[in-house]
Amino acid sequence: MRNKLLSQLFFFCLLLLTWWNINDLRATLPTGAKIGAPLPVFPGIQIDFLRSQDPVIVEDALNQTARVLARYISPALTNEAWQPSFVFLDLFGDEKEELAISLALPPDRGYLAIIARQNGQYTLYYYLDNLLPLGNISKLDLPGHKNLLVTREEHDEQMGIYSETKTLKLWKWRENALQAVWSEHSYWEMSWLNTWQDSQADSQLWSKLVQDLSVTYEAAPDPMIKIEGEQYLHQAPFKEFEILPPPYEFELQIQRKVEAVYIWNEEWQCFVLESKTLQLPGQEAQKVALIKDLGFQLESLVKQELKSLYQVINKKGEIFEVEKQYLR
Repeated sequence: MRNKLLSQLFFFCLLLLTWWNINDLRATLPTGAKIGAPLPVFPGIQIDFLRSQDPVIVEDALNQTARVLARYISPALTNEAWQPSFVFLDLFGDEKEELAISLALPPDRGYLAIIARQNGQYTLYYYLDNLLPLGNISKLDLPGHKNLLVTREEHDEQMGIYSETKTLKLWKWRENALQAVWSEHSYWEMSWLNTWQDSQADSQLWSKLVQDLSVTYEAAPDPMIKIEGEQYLHQAPFKEFEILPPPYEFELQIQRKVEAVYIWNEEWQCFVLESKTLQLPGQEAQKVALIKDLGFQLESLVKQELKSLYQVINKKGEIFEVEKQYLR
């Protein structure tokens, strides 16, 4: 207990040191990040404590760092019970490690911050404040001494559609910003009443879609993501005054396996299925990369029109949907 109190007192002193340094050190945020009050500054020793083998020291250092970040990013919510996670990684590709910290506040708030060493101090360099609650964050290797940042967002929705999602995202540092280079719902369950979609439906019916995927990553010889899993469509009759039928009332209508392989492509700077040429009627042909086959997305079990579509990206970075017949 004595060591715990001494540790907390020490971190309090570090916070005072941080406050004094704010007026002496001002950093410039990269293009696209938000610029507001003077950026938080973290003494090097405070960040180094996150590498400690003592879990008590790590916990105190993480909580103090998270509190400073929350105070800057969302002052009105500083005193909320934020759930932080962190990882050291070489995000910039300069063989120096940056610190990524996530802050989660269920049910619908998630922040992601990058802290980098500048002029002997660690400074908030970039952040995102529009994410869903984040679980533990981690890293993956890319060729050239760079790392990808891995996040896991979790969200429950109980308004209209009942939905539970666990979303896996891979982020790369590009053009002075974090950019998602791949994402997928590793788990997704949603239930809804058909009359919410079509008020003219002949009879009321509950539908439930479920997706459960395993995701694996291979770094060599080429970075590769493999997904395997299953998708299900269940339905249940509507009963008056019933908010949502219990699981045993849903009957399985469709079950299918899902498999896909995404390869890291240096030209596109993201994970893609493959490259193709898009030839739309009356337009010049252009090179695109296939991001997703919408025919294997979960919604396609109830939206037949998705089966003829790919999601693609072009050289301008534009992402859009196209009919498969126009690709070669």
